[in-house]
Amino acid sequence: MHKSTLKLFILFFLLNLSCNLNTNISKELNQYYEKGEFLKILETIQVYESKNSKENPDLYLWKARMYSIYPESYDMAKYFYQKYIKLNPKPESYYEYTLFLIDISEFLTIQELISGENIDPNLIFHPIINDIRNFLECRSKTLEERYNNIFLHLEVIKDLYLFNYCYMLLYSDIYHKIIFKNLQNTNPETYKNLSTTEELNRIQDTTLLLKYRNQNLFSIKELIHLYKEKNSGTLNKEKRIYCSLQQHFPDFKISAISIEECKKNFPNNLTLFRKVLKTSKRNKISVPLFDNKIYSPTYRN
Repeated sequence: MHKSTLKLFILFFLLNLSCNLNTNISKELNQYYEKGEFLKILETIQVYESKNSKENPDLYLWKARMYSIYPESYDMAKYFYQKYIKLNPKPESYYEYTLFLIDISEFLTIQELISGENIDPNLIFHPIINDIRNFLECRSKTLEERYNNIFLHLEVIKDLYLFNYCYMLLYSDIYHKIIFKNLQNTNPETYKNLSTTEELNRIQDTTLLLKYRNQNLFSIKELIHLYKEKNSGTLNKEKRIYCSLQQHFPDFKISAISIEECKKNFPNNLTLFRKVLKTSKRNKISVPLFDNKIYSPTYRN
């Protein structure tokens, strides 16, 4: 065999070996991930890196996931998510990172993540990015109590988790400001259980909601109807989503199963194993994505 041909063969063999190695470790890590065996993931990464001097970019995502479980390493998780997204600017990567940032209440970081200056131009109007953008707008208006066009943002969010998260922010606010204050002898739990269609029907048909129909910029009854419309067909199918929401809104019954059952059923749902950080919305400065004020130039004398 000619020397040049031999060199090409060796190079081709090494490249194939490298590709197979990358594929194999990703497959192995994914198997541990599906079972929720997070320590095995860390051990496997450590062994792999001790044997390979060259970095494997695919491991950035796995490191980000593992570091995202513990508050002490949240900054490291952000670092590796950003490294991975820079090399793999896929909408799914942005979405996964967004879910982590929601868990740790870093909403301004999400805003920076999808800003026109930072995001890949091809993704600016991608449906997933649009959902994240509308979610941020929805949350911003809820915190600032600008309820007049909140329905518009809620209705256009297609992602069920982002829709429900923003919905629960709004419903929780309304519950404490309007519903709870006017319950009198009514059982407050009636309005805190959104886990089944039957419970949603019970809330929607209560006289209390009818009483306050015209005292708000929107109807609370219509809000419940919107929630029902989005969730009634999936309450028994998307249990993972409702488990995650339960972590964020423990005062309300969103999941039909307990958190303990959630962890058993979904061992790789990182939100269930993270320490979800809370922020006081009254102390949180919310910056809207778009300022609708009319521009007024400043003239110099």
